[in-house]
Amino acid sequence: PDRLSAAKVEISALLDRMQGGRVALVPFAGIGFLQTPFTSDFGAVRAYLEALDARDMPVPGTAIGRALDLALRVIEGRPSKGEDDAGDTRPSPGSKHRALVLFTDGENLEGDPLSVAKRAKEQGVRILTVGVGTGFGKPVPILDDEGRQIGIRKEEDGKTPVYSSLNEELLKQIAETTGGRYLHYDNQSIVEDLYAEIDALEKQEFMERVKTLREERFPFALAPMLLLLGLRAVLGGRRRRRP
Repeated sequence: PDRLSAAKVEISALLDRMQGGRVALVPFAGIGFLQTPFTSDFGAVRAYLEALDARDMPVPGTAIGRALDLALRVIEGRPSKGEDDAGDTRPSPGSKHRALVLFTDGENLEGDPLSVAKRAKEQGVRILTVGVGTGFGKPVPILDDEGRQIGIRKEEDGKTPVYSSLNEELLKQIAETTGGRYLHYDNQSIVEDLYAEIDALEKQEFMERVKTLREERFPFALAPMLLLLGLRAVLGGRRRRRP
């Protein structure tokens, strides 16, 4: 499949594996936009995902830095700025361990993805990057209104094809900066590995909540009770000695 179709299949399969939580969908090319705000309705997300088409992108290109910035602002629940649309979003309440999953070929034409990755690390957000494509690259197609290829995009000389290739090095750096992981999709599903990373975050969240519940929080409340029990024992002993 083409890269967009492959990414859509993998994201849909990932939603099938997840047992709960809230997700948001942020497609991007030259700019990104919020397709679905945070929701636990995976069916709605899947419906928007299936309808997504490369022709829906208002600006061509690949601006990873700007897309990551938008996605992180959606996670933080901050309002949108500029032409990227973050919509009306609210952060996921009570969750310390969050993940941002990035499907892309790794080409970056605008923005600084590594600086955004550092900000994500400060917010406790791990970025899991999925490289879709090959290092050899493929010509960028020109599609008609029906989605059929009618040609190949050319350089300014009108002869040299424009190639889009996988930039694994950048995707690895983004993932490593946040303590995340890089995965390469090459016509073999990576959903199980991707889900394992998300599941580990969920388990970490659960164990931290259990630890919080097991903390001793009542020593000061027990002290007055012990004092009263001691007084009762003393007074009770005095009553028995009177006869």
